[in-house]
Amino acid sequence: MSNSGFVGTVIAACLTALFIGGGGAFAQLQTGNLYGRVMDRNGAALPGVTLTLCRRDACPPATGQAAATQTSDANGQFRFLALDPTTYGVDAERSGFSSIVYPNIVINIGRNTEIAITLTPTEEPSASPSVTSNGGADLYSFATAHGQILVYLPDDRAAGDTISGIVYPEPQGQSDVERRANADTLGGYIVDVGGAESRVSDHFFHIALPAAAAGAVPLLLKDGRRNLGAASAQIAPIAPAVPQPSIAPFAEAGRPMQMLGPFDGDLTNTQAVIGGRPAPVLAESPRQAVLMSPNAPTGPVSVQVRDGAHNLSAV
Repeated sequence: MSNSGFVGTVIAACLTALFIGGGGAFAQLQTGNLYGRVMDRNGAALPGVTLTLCRRDACPPATGQAAATQTSDANGQFRFLALDPTTYGVDAERSGFSSIVYPNIVINIGRNTEIAITLTPTEEPSASPSVTSNGGADLYSFATAHGQILVYLPDDRAAGDTISGIVYPEPQGQSDVERRANADTLGGYIVDVGGAESRVSDHFFHIALPAAAAGAVPLLLKDGRRNLGAASAQIAPIAPAVPQPSIAPFAEAGRPMQMLGPFDGDLTNTQAVIGGRPAPVLAESPRQAVLMSPNAPTGPVSVQVRDGAHNLSAV
């Protein structure tokens, strides 16, 4: 009798375990999953997109209404797991892009549903940049939905000159992910100086101005399809004589400063040291290099500039 009772207990335990296990598997099959990827119109991944899951009859959700949200990762991917089987929509939003609702997403029990969402940039009208002049350089600031593009030109440009300047993006965004994504977008824009095109990601432009360029040359910011901003850069008809090496007697820390002398107009082969510290070259013409003075030094400092075969120095 005792053996028979023991066997019955074991069998009952096994049946109970099987029943519980089967019930868990059955519960897991009552939901489905949604996987997706967000891209721009060129097929590049878009991180930092806020994705809100909503029911078909309430998408996008009303203000204050509770809703599940995700943010696309560095590869533009997102997911919503364990969803009840029904029809959903996904509202996608990111600064600088037009928001959209991806509708009619059917979730089935035990299935993974995949979608791809494409966002288009907010249309930006072509606008004139702001222009400021300081320390021998003209700074053109183009405002876009993704941040600013700064373009430095030497202020003494003349017909027949070879000139160059720094192109610097300043991305905006509420998070590091969004700022990195905006930096990638800005890096793909094109700066066109008198027909010479450079990508913002190159961080500089270089052009030989034609002898007939007197008057002005166009300065454009483009996204590959259209102009985002336009200005005219004035060009002198006759180049001034090349001055003797000299530097402005006073310069403000952290601001552009002018070094006069013979240069080749190509800032990529120019190295500058101010007060023992490397200094970026912002713009260059055949008669000057514009340097960014460091924030630290105050008082008299030495300045050394090497441009190809020329070594220039001043105090």
